[in-house]
Amino acid sequence: MVLCLLYGVSPIDIIPDIPVVGQIDDLIILASGGLNLAQSYMERAESSLASVVKVVKWIVIALFAVAIVNLFK
Repeated sequence: MVLCLLYGVSPIDIIPDIPVVGQIDDLIILASGGLNLAQSYMERAESSLASVVKVVKWIVIALFAVAIVNLFK
């Protein structure tokens, strides 16, 4: 999660920071990092909830990937 936060505030990005489009990669990294953190915490607490968080994480990543592909068509 710390690396995700550092990427979020870093001036170096995968997609340059142009309005809206440039923030998508930051959102993807921060969302996946937050969901990874939640998943690792949930695995210790309750395994069924961890599996739900894992599925949600991959759905969020897939939706962001589709959004990026659609932006560059």
